[in-house]
Amino acid sequence: MARRSGRKTKAPEHFDSVVRIRDNSTQTSKKTKRQKRNLLTSANALQTNSPILKEDIQSLFASTILRWSSMTEEKKRNLIDAFPPAYRIHNTDETGKLQCPISKEFVANDSIIKRDVARFKRDVEAGYYLKKWQDEGEKAMKERAEGHFNEYIKQHAEDSFGKTQESHKDHKMMNGMDEKKTESDNESKGD
Repeated sequence: MARRSGRKTKAPEHFDSVVRIRDNSTQTSKKTKRQKRNLLTSANALQTNSPILKEDIQSLFASTILRWSSMTEEKKRNLIDAFPPAYRIHNTDETGKLQCPISKEFVANDSIIKRDVARFKRDVEAGYYLKKWQDEGEKAMKERAEGHFNEYIKQHAEDSFGKTQESHKDHKMMNGMDEKKTESDNESKGD
């Protein structure tokens, strides 16, 4: 059993006001930092430590649909325009207000939404939405289009699958066989 110190831990009374101010500011400071850290903003939404990774995005979608009637028509139109093309339906009810093209049950139970939300979270966590990763990907796409990786791709295909069709074609030509020649030979043999 640990022995307690006989020293008093309470500050002298003339320090009470200072301690009280410091304690309150420390608590507020910690709370504010925690709130700021968990606040979802456009700056941190796609970071690898984004608060969105801990959110139930599917429930967020469903709750948005439940609040549909309280939204402005402009906000409804913006949401509909963000849906996949098959669900961008701008139907109105008898009062002229936009109707939601999808139901809460659909959002809650659709396996494609569940799969895509999980993939989105994995991609965010892996950093695929970070500007650096996006820039590197764009650079690689340009280099690929310019042919910088053609030799590597050809070699990788040969290593993985053996000689490619193009390699066989080169081999035939080196041995004096031409595809046109072999086709005409085959036709004459058929006569």
